Amino acid sequence: MKNHFVQALKTTGWILVLTIASFMILGFGSLFGDSFAEKVMMIPFISGFIHAGFDHLALNLIMMFALLLPAVNRDYDIKRIFWLTFLISTLYLPLVILGLCPAAVGISGTAYFLLARYLWSRERYSTAAKIFLGILIIGEIGSMQDTPDIAHLVHFIGAVLGLVSLREGLLEKYLPLQISSRI
Repeated sequence: MKNHFVQALKTTGWILVLTIASFMILGFGSLFGDSFAEKVMMIPFISGFIHAGFDHLALNLIMMFALLLPAVNRDYDIKRIFWLTFLISTLYLPLVILGLCPAAVGISGTAYFLLARYLWSRERYSTAAKIFLGILIIGEIGSMQDTPDIAHLVHFIGAVLGLVSLREGLLEKYLPLQISSRI
């Protein structure tokens, strides 16, 4: 148990390091003007690690730490989290480019990925866990009109990918080898 705790803590620490690095890159980009900084925020390597404030960052770090502890998610080290966050950000990017959704900031999509895996894999209380996951997803879709500045579809993409990842080999079947071998 202690080893799993330490691994989850290390991965969460690396997420914090990547967040700080992303803010530094964004800060450097803002030297060239706001429009350049907005373009930097859309880069999939960066957008998943930029957060809207300290409270947003703290909540996401706590969620990531807690969601990395269950056995179903223990294999997700910082490399897998990085590539997973990149994949989710890349899948969401066309919606931002087309102006259909706001730019995504934060690692919430990845947290929803891990949450969906955890809830769907529960044998005990599985019906309640699946109902809870359904309520979360429906709630995200339902609140899109009320909070248009939040990238709700990133959460949805993360949750769907989490469910898909539980199917043996299904995720690897549709992703390029360079990415799927890291997830």
